[in-house]
Amino acid sequence: MKRSEIDILSKDAFQEIGNIGSGSAVTALSHLISEEIIARQPQVIPLECDRLPEAFGKIDESAMGILLPFYGDISGMLLFVLTEPFVRELLMKTIGCPANFREMDEYKLSVIQEITNIMASSYFTAISAYMHKQIHISQPAVSIDMLGAMVTDPASWIMGLGHDTVCIENGFYLKEDSNMNHLGLMLYQESTCQLLQAVGVTL
Repeated sequence: MKRSEIDILSKDAFQEIGNIGSGSAVTALSHLISEEIIARQPQVIPLECDRLPEAFGKIDESAMGILLPFYGDISGMLLFVLTEPFVRELLMKTIGCPANFREMDEYKLSVIQEITNIMASSYFTAISAYMHKQIHISQPAVSIDMLGAMVTDPASWIMGLGHDTVCIENGFYLKEDSNMNHLGLMLYQESTCQLLQAVGVTL
């Protein structure tokens, strides 16, 4: 499967999967914090693209990343990239104790981790039902770092196992706050093919 074939034949299929997964994840978060969450249309980005980190925000700004490996009938990594204002609002709305990145402790990190676990579970439940595939989530890794490194490191690792793969990136934000946050589904090469076949795209 060539890169051009991925672009031409399957962009709509990837976008539909992104819409289904992110729609479910954002709805779960909205119910959890009783606030409206706005989600924008997904982007389908080749992992080899030099501009991949820019799709997740300003590469030289600090952000919180939560990386969740997943496995099963398809495998890869789900990456959340959250801004400091958004994290502060999540903590305020869930435990009544807002904090900036310098004030994060183990308890506050565990709260954010649990929130993203709920969103990830909703994301994969929705796309599993759509594709009739079993997907399991591994324990998340949480970090606060420069956004560029946070996105490039897992993408580079996946690219080392095969170049013909993509990232399905979705942006979302609180209705009262315009700071864009992101989640990106990064697929292993073999899973890229399996996912497309599952939704009826012939390669």
